[in-house]
Amino acid sequence: MDISAQERGTASWSYFVSFASLGLGLPIPFLSLAAGAVFHAVVHKQSPFVAFHSWRALLLGLPASLVVGVWSCWGLAVLFELFLSAGHLEGDLTAFWWLGAAAAAFLTLEIVLGLKGAKDAQNGIAAGFGALDALCARLSRFSA
Repeated sequence: MDISAQERGTASWSYFVSFASLGLGLPIPFLSLAAGAVFHAVVHKQSPFVAFHSWRALLLGLPASLVVGVWSCWGLAVLFELFLSAGHLEGDLTAFWWLGAAAAAFLTLEIVLGLKGAKDAQNGIAAGFGALDALCARLSRFSA
């Protein structure tokens, strides 16, 4: 299958769009997921290769968005409780900080895998992520 340079570039951008909130310096939950979904909706009909990579970028960002979202909501609840208690929290925040560490790990993993995916897309490759590739191929109707 011959993949044009424009298709490879668009597919590569699928991964960078998912870093939207991180590029702004904000780990805002679901902002990068929303940006990836909008980008996918706009470009997925260009070709099956572009659809494959936009699906893969979107699905790679899903776990990080969920974990960061839960951690952020929990953090807002802790701040609200701190405000209401006039600065005297009585609960143990160990689990909160462990979830924060997990969120950082998921974000790091998303960045590393996203950069690999962008490089693969730029090189015209649609393989390397195992079961995720099979799911994305089915969703995009792409066959390598």
